[in-house]
Amino acid sequence: DGQGGGNPSLAGMIVLSVLTVLLGLVALVAASQCILNFLRNTSSKPVAEVSPAAEPLVHSPRDLSLSSKVLPHLPPLTTQCTPLEDSSELFDELAIFFERRWNTSEWLTCEPDCCVPCPDVREIWEIEAEPHFSTYLAKQAEIDDDACCEPSHTACTCDHGYVPGNEQIRFHGARIKCRFTGTPCGDPACNACRIIEDGNFQSSSLHSEIRFTYGSHAAKGYGLAPGKEPPPRNLKDFVSRNAGNAVFIAGVLMGTPNFVTTLTTDLPSPGSHSRVAAAATGVDEVVIFDAAQAIPKALLLFD
Repeated sequence: DGQGGGNPSLAGMIVLSVLTVLLGLVALVAASQCILNFLRNTSSKPVAEVSPAAEPLVHSPRDLSLSSKVLPHLPPLTTQCTPLEDSSELFDELAIFFERRWNTSEWLTCEPDCCVPCPDVREIWEIEAEPHFSTYLAKQAEIDDDACCEPSHTACTCDHGYVPGNEQIRFHGARIKCRFTGTPCGDPACNACRIIEDGNFQSSSLHSEIRFTYGSHAAKGYGLAPGKEPPPRNLKDFVSRNAGNAVFIAGVLMGTPNFVTTLTTDLPSPGSHSRVAAAATGVDEVVIFDAAQAIPKALLLFD
């Protein structure tokens, strides 16, 4: 080789080529191993979805149970009864209201010199009839719309001058069989407790009629215990210690009253919402035909 000059030998070039091929094969094997490891890891993990906020949402049995859980139901509304202290202002107001509306001389068969004195009120319970309140308000608005709107009117104007629904305070006598302590008893015949439980006077309905009175004395004659004779035929039983009744103070939506002068069981005339006995009849009676038109406000108990 002394002849030539400076070109690399053939053996060197062959060695370089072999090394290059070997390095390429090593790199290829390493890359293949990495891919296989990746695939093994991926197949062993749960499949995840990507939420709009790019958070992985991995589905599991616990997650599914949470998503299908039903929201708890709200407890049913119940009538709230609060005893009034006999020294409270509200107790005095209601007791005086009952006493002022007591006038047995209105009975035609009652002699002025033998009028029955007003019984003492032992307890007064303030009533919040939650189960019935929304129904009562809806009926009040409905009656007011009837009074304000005539078919010939293009708009409703309400200038009748009385409270919405012509709400009046009236009395209602009811049978009571328990020693009431704030919670209705379970006796179906204890009508006072059924009224409190329902928040309305539907349980007092007789032939679709629910009766109320202007005078407290007249209401005290309703709901007497069996064997007791109502006034004015008997002027002792209804105020006796074992009369077996209680008196509610109620809000009554009289709307447009239908005044009657004779004994009747007819429905109110069209356009009327209640039937009222005229004063000339000597009968103290307001009749409604829809329990939505009245709500209990207080319960009075007697000695």
